[in-house]
Amino acid sequence: MKDTRAKLYADALTLASRAEGTVLALRSNGVVLDAASRDELLKKAVDREAVRLELDLESYEQAPGVHNRNHVRFRDGAMLRIGRTGRRNPYMRDHRQGDVTARGGTILESKTEQLGDGRYKILQTVELTEPGAVERALRGLMSSVSIAWNPIGPVKCTACNKPVLERGWCWHWPGDQVLAGDTTFIVEWEYDDAELVETSEVSVPGVPTAGITGIRAALAALSSGHEPPTIGDDESQEHDRMSNKLLMALAAALSLAPTVGEPEVTAAVEELAAKNRTLTAQLGVAESERTRLATEVAGYRATEAKHAEDDYIATALRLGQIAPVDEPAWRVLFGANRKAAELEMSKRPHGCSTPVGLPRQADKKDAGTGTAALTATQLEMIGQMGMSEAEYRAALAKGGIS
Repeated sequence: MKDTRAKLYADALTLASRAEGTVLALRSNGVVLDAASRDELLKKAVDREAVRLELDLESYEQAPGVHNRNHVRFRDGAMLRIGRTGRRNPYMRDHRQGDVTARGGTILESKTEQLGDGRYKILQTVELTEPGAVERALRGLMSSVSIAWNPIGPVKCTACNKPVLERGWCWHWPGDQVLAGDTTFIVEWEYDDAELVETSEVSVPGVPTAGITGIRAALAALSSGHEPPTIGDDESQEHDRMSNKLLMALAAALSLAPTVGEPEVTAAVEELAAKNRTLTAQLGVAESERTRLATEVAGYRATEAKHAEDDYIATALRLGQIAPVDEPAWRVLFGANRKAAELEMSKRPHGCSTPVGLPRQADKKDAGTGTAALTATQLEMIGQMGMSEAEYRAALAKGGIS
């Protein structure tokens, strides 16, 4: 059963992997043929002489929202690469890839042209060297062509957004109509990526109806009694709608084209996650640097404040505005409120304090406490600061001053 399913899948891809195109121009030696040149070259082809004829082909076209006859399409992001893979491929008849006599020439150039309205065209230049192929082209019997390709990566059902023919999920065929709410949705098979293998002249481009009918019947027999989901399977359809909505929402959030598939969205999410990790690491470095600089600034400010305090006290002592014994109280005031300390100091006259070195009663230790008794000036300053004597002594102790 597994081998049978694999063969059916391969046959389905073979039939689906063809799409029509048209012949745009005939040239010989790079020159578009006129009537006389056409007749001369046709005579050589009929006589089986060596002949060469170039064809310009529009081998494939894909437009947003437009279904081709086979209801298959390529992912937009892969179209430019796919077109280039056709160069040097064989040009043949009716996709008879197993028949070497079916070859009529070689594809010289192949490319994809991207148009501004979201359409893509695969344009090819073919050199015909087989006299019979040249004769058919010159007689106007080679008006339609068809490309064939091999898939690279997954082929997805646009209704399920899952690999085609995936058991338990996808039972849709290209061209099936699926009801989504009040809207009828036409199923397509979308190739994530592909490589062109040949281009053929065909009389009726597209998949024959008999081929599709036969494969559909075989696929139904493969179910082994398990019926595929019906159009009315609300749970399955709701899951499909949610998956497509999520994919479209992610594509919009990531500024991607609405036609991208899961690989592009996944890659964009992974790229965004990588950028986020990089930014997080850079933010950690910046935060560490900010902390270091803040510590340095705090140190500089503390040093600056200490210098300003020392200058403030030294100037007051030099001018005789305070005595050495008053220094701790003024330092406490300066640390608490610099402007208030400077204002109070500006009110004191020069030389109002006992000169440095002269014994003062206040310098003597209090016999009961073992600490120096406070002067009247100190007590006055303590009162101006709104502190009690005990609070003041505690502030001195905290600053390491006895």
